[in-house]
Amino acid sequence: MNTGENALDLQSLIDESEIRALAAGYSDAVRRGDAEQAAATYCEDGVLMAFSGPEIVGRAAIGAALQRVLSPQSFVMQTCEGGLIEVDGDTARARWSVTEWVNPKDSKKVSISLGVYEDTVVRTAEGWRFKRRRFHPLYGGILCEEGRVREAVLEHAFARPWSR
Repeated sequence: MNTGENALDLQSLIDESEIRALAAGYSDAVRRGDAEQAAATYCEDGVLMAFSGPEIVGRAAIGAALQRVLSPQSFVMQTCEGGLIEVDGDTARARWSVTEWVNPKDSKKVSISLGVYEDTVVRTAEGWRFKRRRFHPLYGGILCEEGRVREAVLEHAFARPWSR
């Protein structure tokens, strides 16, 4: 393998790592109820489509929609795992398995949503951002009605992993 190929392989690993950090940063922002930071993972003209709803276009509109969804919840625990990523220059495609646990502030009920994110991601001056993110729901329902909700007091604060 020549040096040029090694550099390409290294750049592919870096790109994939940055895209994984982008997805993790989105899920972490959702977990913390930070709609603005979650929306910052999108391009200015990014698109979010979830639960067969209409497309939400633009970072500001995505932030407002996420605020409406997240604010009435005591928690939303979202994990994206098993990411498949294909990078082609400054564009990438990704697919993630998603598990989301949700507890409304006015309820002891916890619901679960299982699904898949399909993403188109682009390299911008800000770093990698979601150009289009679509959530395909596979299952949703109430899992338990009794439980105890605690607010986590975390020790570590992280800078946005998608910032440069």
